[in-house]
Amino acid sequence: MLTVAAVHRACKYHPQELLHYPNALFQVLLNMLEYGMNPQEALDAPRFLLGAGYAGLVDKINLEEGIDAEVIGRLKKLGHDAVGPVSGFDRAMFGRGQVIALKPIWTKECSDSGLWAGSDLRADGCALRC
Repeated sequence: MLTVAAVHRACKYHPQELLHYPNALFQVLLNMLEYGMNPQEALDAPRFLLGAGYAGLVDKINLEEGIDAEVIGRLKKLGHDAVGPVSGFDRAMFGRGQVIALKPIWTKECSDSGLWAGSDLRADGCALRC
């Protein structure tokens, strides 16, 4: 079983948008630990944001391009102010980050060693093999 402390020792997430750090961190780690995504897949996955981005309002649910239109429609039917799909430069509201993991924490077997990295497609960085 992975604990928060074990994840902290095995994986580093560097956000570029401190305002959205908890939101983006949660979604990236959830994608890795629960859905078995590697760091790059987890960073590339569409995100949601509670609130209006930089305004800090919590009256909307912003949904990034890549989230199914049916999901957006269902949220609206439930009475949520769902906005999306958010695309292009406006995707910056979902934060950007990089991940370096010391081992594949997203798999059940953590025996492999080495560094695994990913860089957010919402930014201009990249993860290279040295």
